[in-house]
Amino acid sequence: MNTDRFLVQKMSAPGREVIIGSRQNREFGPVILFGLGGFIVEAIRDAILRICPIDAEEAGRMLEETKGSRILSGFRGQPPADLAAMKTCLSRVSRMLIEHPEVQNLDINPMLIFDKGQGCLAVDVKIQIDGTS
Repeated sequence: MNTDRFLVQKMSAPGREVIIGSRQNREFGPVILFGLGGFIVEAIRDAILRICPIDAEEAGRMLEETKGSRILSGFRGQPPADLAAMKTCLSRVSRMLIEHPEVQNLDINPMLIFDKGQGCLAVDVKIQIDGTS
């Protein structure tokens, strides 16, 4: 019996790595997290939390409050990231968490944000579902 297994995926263009996370909080319900992704979120502990739901305007404030916001806005000759797409993504994930309370934990890390007008892409996603909800 052949036990070799392969996973083939489309390669992504490079982008700026961010994280979106969530946990169900006993008192507040779903709480959403945003920060620079990959190992950077752990190294500099730069993440912003909000109670769900959030709209695109509140998502924009989250982006601005991170220490890494300069990297997303265009830094050292780099073009700005697609912040509009990221705001939309954060608000939609927030709405999904409200509509699906069975989602106990969510970790999108990294999510790549491309240059302005080019969107974003979830590269690695882990979702924990509570079967009792």
